[in-house]
Amino acid sequence: MFALKDLVDTLREHSLQNNKNHEIEWEFAEETVPFDEVAFSKMQSDLLAFLVTENFPATMEKEDLVIELIVTQVEKLSGSKFQDLLKIVDINLGEEYLRTEGKKWKSHKLKEMKEHGLVYIELINQHSSETIGFFSMKLVFDNDVLCVYLYEIQLLKEYTGLKIGSELMRHFHKLPGLINIGPEANEDRPLDDEDEDMDDEYKSEIADLRSEKEQERMEFLKNYGKVEGCSLTVFTKNERALKFYQGLGYIKADHSPRDKKLRNGRVVQPDYYILFNFL
Repeated sequence: MFALKDLVDTLREHSLQNNKNHEIEWEFAEETVPFDEVAFSKMQSDLLAFLVTENFPATMEKEDLVIELIVTQVEKLSGSKFQDLLKIVDINLGEEYLRTEGKKWKSHKLKEMKEHGLVYIELINQHSSETIGFFSMKLVFDNDVLCVYLYEIQLLKEYTGLKIGSELMRHFHKLPGLINIGPEANEDRPLDDEDEDMDDEYKSEIADLRSEKEQERMEFLKNYGKVEGCSLTVFTKNERALKFYQGLGYIKADHSPRDKKLRNGRVVQPDYYILFNFL
């Protein structure tokens, strides 16, 4: 888990900045109140960032490799960092995006990557300080179903085969339970060695922050209902990824594009499938 002092400082700073930028009043008591996309986006992002910071490991050790996980809300990512992440997408899926979206795919992708409310996990090779991949997610209503949507899971090819993606997905799949039930949904939650040595002021700050976030979790459930599961999009040509997700229990969503069988018997696949995992 991330150092608890950093957890307090980062989330307090972000909370103050968001309040300054948005100044949103939360009024959801009446069912007739129109859906406020900005308010929802802010609330889910703050909650999701906290849960990821608290429940994902701070580092992952794979053979001789130590990977540091850096959790950041999209508003805090720099322009140069977005370019670094886009390069990884280009290396992994550039040809497929070029085929499906044309020469301007990078500008379209960059706009998607900057979508308000996204939460990123940057994967850093601790030895070389190189960004080797990233993970991005957001709570959304997909076809009127509330879910944690996996926008990206990207890893440089030389780091595949180490079960990094599998471990990240294992933690990712705990998020619906952490939102619906609370901290007790994660039985193997990582512990922080700093707990015993931390001064009383920070212990109090952490306790207050966790209490505050628990109230926000309950308010989120009251306003928007329970999270039904996890969802994602995968290119049909990416057979390795498709098999990986199916092995984790993902199935085609009801609103996913479907294969079409022509009169001559040939099957035409769509560019992508939308997959869902009810958890």
